[in-house]
Amino acid sequence: MTRHVPFALLLVMVASGFTACSFSETNIVEPPRNRIVIVDVDDKEWDVTSAVYDYDMAVDGFHHGLGKDAIPPLLAPSLISVDDEGFPKPEESFPVVGTGVGDDVRAYGIRDIRRFEVVDEVIGDAPVAVAY
Repeated sequence: MTRHVPFALLLVMVASGFTACSFSETNIVEPPRNRIVIVDVDDKEWDVTSAVYDYDMAVDGFHHGLGKDAIPPLLAPSLISVDDEGFPKPEESFPVVGTGVGDDVRAYGIRDIRRFEVVDEVIGDAPVAVAY
């Protein structure tokens, strides 16, 4: 419920020192939003209304992506251990993405997984997707 107080009455109340006036509700009126949707290469619609209105992102700044399953995951990657030939020496720089389940831990070299972006495999007894 909105209370409307005539301006003249408000001036009289302020001039007379009336301070017990309170308003229980505040009306904040936002302009109506037009729904903004982009469509990807698979004809899936994505609502970007909030991104445009709340974060000032430009609609033409969105890239519609490659579509579902455009980049295949790396399945059952070959792994090497510390004792294997080809394992990086301590002085070498070798960025990795690491994860683990229980005592079963894995590190995936960025240079090896960068073409896939996702590694699908089982670690311990758990199916895991490692995203880069």
